[in-house]
Amino acid sequence: MKFIQMGQQPIYRVISSSSYANILVLTNTLEEIWEKQLHFGLLLVKEISWEDQQTTRKNRENLIRWLREHKTEMSTYCLGMAVVIPNRSELQAYKTKIPGETTDLYGCPRAYFHHEADALGWLQERISYYGNKWTLTNF
Repeated sequence: MKFIQMGQQPIYRVISSSSYANILVLTNTLEEIWEKQLHFGLLLVKEISWEDQQTTRKNRENLIRWLREHKTEMSTYCLGMAVVIPNRSELQAYKTKIPGETTDLYGCPRAYFHHEADALGWLQERISYYGNKWTLTNF
């Protein structure tokens, strides 16, 4: 998993394969960001996992459980979670199951995109809006 801050923006680009080690890196990094009380956006780029389906499902369930357990922190610091799904049929399945932006599961708005540029634009709009509405530090 690569967890990269994008320039001077509080956007973290995560390329994820849903392995246990990758999920651990993600959760530890988010905890470090929360300790600094920084606001941020997440750009999650989904890649194909070569693990068996049962292991992949278990790892994703662990991540979902962790995010739900930390919903308060996510709602406080995360300005948006943009998920990029390159596979069109999988993207359509996500959009059908979870239409539009939702905050119910993880505490921050989440949207799905086919192209990374569209996802980044959505996050930049959210950060620009909230950055002007409130004074956010460490931008």
